[in-house]
Amino acid sequence: MNEEEQHILQKELAQFLITKVFNCPTSDDLIQMKPAQMLPIPKKATWIYKRKQISEGDIQTLKAQANTFLNSKLWEVLKGSLQYQSYNRGFIKSQTESDQIAGKLIGFIVNEIEGTLNKIIEN
Repeated sequence: MNEEEQHILQKELAQFLITKVFNCPTSDDLIQMKPAQMLPIPKKATWIYKRKQISEGDIQTLKAQANTFLNSKLWEVLKGSLQYQSYNRGFIKSQTESDQIAGKLIGFIVNEIEGTLNKIIEN
């Protein structure tokens, strides 16, 4: 086995261990929204999740669910709770740099959830 083949095998083994054995998320676990193209040949927007194209009906369902959740009292309550924990842990009760990082991370997660919901609704 030459060096190039060994490198490919190591890469494949690492990917297998990460995705299957340790069940770590990969980019396939993210929804990919490819916008419609008008030139040179008109193409519809495509959404891909876990390496499978999402049907138009499922896209509309996702958009409706995202809109409902984003505008729900449940999201308002959860978001408020997370923002409070972010502020409390990151600023009020923080005693170490790790506490501040934890607080910022909670805020980042809230923004990521809200951003993903908005992307789903808008695309």
